[in-house]
Amino acid sequence: LDLDGRIVHPDFTLLNPNERTVHYYEHFGMMDDPKYCDKALSKISNYVRCGYRLGREFLCTFESDNQPVDIKSLDLVLRNCFSTE
Repeated sequence: LDLDGRIVHPDFTLLNPNERTVHYYEHFGMMDDPKYCDKALSKISNYVRCGYRLGREFLCTFESDNQPVDIKSLDLVLRNCFSTE
């Protein structure tokens, strides 16, 4: 994916079959590592600057050693993204 001249490789590319729209999903899994966290925040900012709306075309989840990814929250994010409302 080209984000303003910078090539990134999203963790997942999802197609909403009802709307035929593409969504990019990133999982940031080492948020307790300061260098990783800085890069993650920069990547999120890059997506937003390029017009991808967080929670719509751009989805992300986070985790650290003490806070694993919450599957129920991920399920809600995906349901909201792919709802037909």
